[in-house]
Amino acid sequence: METPPSGAILDVRSQQAPGGRLYRLDRELGRGAQGTVMLAQRMDPNDPGATYAVAMKFIDPTDMQADTGRELAGLRGKVRRAILPAPMETARWRTRLLRRPRETPVVIQGYAPGPDLAALHETKHGGTPASLTETVTVLAQVAGTLKDLHAQGRVHQDIKPENLIGTRQESGSRSAYLIDWDMCAPDGTMGGAGTPLYMAPEALAMDRITGKCDVYALGMTAVTIATGTNDRGFPQNVTEHWPQMAMLFNGKPPVRQTGHPYLDLTLARATDSDHRQRSDALDLMTDLAPMALTASPTSYSAADRTACANRLVERASDPQRRHLLLDGLAARALSSALPDDSPSQAALVALAQATKPVCDAWVAQHGDPGATLDHRQEQQPAPATPALAEPLPRRWP
Repeated sequence: METPPSGAILDVRSQQAPGGRLYRLDRELGRGAQGTVMLAQRMDPNDPGATYAVAMKFIDPTDMQADTGRELAGLRGKVRRAILPAPMETARWRTRLLRRPRETPVVIQGYAPGPDLAALHETKHGGTPASLTETVTVLAQVAGTLKDLHAQGRVHQDIKPENLIGTRQESGSRSAYLIDWDMCAPDGTMGGAGTPLYMAPEALAMDRITGKCDVYALGMTAVTIATGTNDRGFPQNVTEHWPQMAMLFNGKPPVRQTGHPYLDLTLARATDSDHRQRSDALDLMTDLAPMALTASPTSYSAADRTACANRLVERASDPQRRHLLLDGLAARALSSALPDDSPSQAALVALAQATKPVCDAWVAQHGDPGATLDHRQEQQPAPATPALAEPLPRRWP
C-alpha cells in the first residue's frame, strides 16, 4: 500500500463533510496488520496558525475491512479513556512527482501524546519495568474502560501494552488510554483474533468470546509491564509453533510473579484458564480496591465504588465462593471509601468482620496490600516450556 509521505497535504472528504478538510502529515507512529498510522495536523484555512494533532490510519484498499468507526459510533461518551476511531473517509493527496492526485481510505482518531506501555516498560524496547504503584494504576484504569465497554456488549479483543498509551497528566501521574479498535466485536463472536501472547484460552481455541477474554489479556499485560518482559516460555508465532501454544489449553500458562503477594493473587484470578472461574472487569476492579484506592484513588469514581461494593455483596451471598481473602480485604477497603450512609455499608462491615481471622493472618505475614506497593518479594522464575503438549481440546468448556 502506498502511504502519503511526511509533509504531504491531504484533502479529507466524506459524505458528512463533502467540502473537505486539510491536514498536514507529520510523521509515522506505527504499522500494523490493518494499516499505517501517522501523526497529522489539522489545518484551518481561516486561521493558518491554528492546528491540532490527530492520528490517521491509512487502510490498504486491497484489504478493505468493516468501517469500525461507524460500527462503534454508539460507544462515544460511554467508554472512558478510549480513543475511538471516526468513520472511514477518503484522503486525496499528491506530491510534486504526481501529476494526478491519489485517493486513500483513511480513519481519523484522536491523538494522545505519549509512548505506549511496551515502549515505556518492556526491556527489549529499552523501557524499564513499571513500579507496582504504576502497574496497579494501569490495571484499575483499564479495568474501568473494559467495564464500560463490556456493558455495551462489546469485546476489544486486542488488549496489550502496545495498545495502551501512557499520557502524562499535569499532576505527574500517567493515564492509560486504550487504542486500536479494529478487532472490537460483539460479545459472543467466535474467537481467533488478537495477539497470541495475550489471548485467553477460549479465544485461541476459536470458541465464543466474552468480556472475560479482555480481562485475561489485561492480566497478562500487567505482568508484562511489571516484569519488563512478555516471555511466557513459548514463541509468539502461533501458526508455526502450535504445540508449544497448546499448553495454554492444558493448564495455567507460565506467568512470572510481579513480586507483590496480593497483586499476584488478583492476577491469578484474572488469568484463570477456566473462564467460568475468571474475573470479569467489575470483579477485577473489586479485587484491586485494597491497592488501587491507595495507588490511584481517582481511578475509581463514586459510581465505581458503589458498583464494587454491590458486587462484593453478591459474591458474599454465593455459598460456593472461593476467594474469601480477596473478598475480605476488598470489603475493608471499600467500607472505608464509601459514606457511612451507603446502602451497602452494613453488608461490607459484616463481610469484613466475618473474614477478619483470615485477613488478619494474611496481613500479619505479608503486610497491608495498599501499604506494601513499593516492596517486591523475590520473583519466581517462569516454569520451563514442556517439550510436548497434549492434544488440543475441540472446544473450551
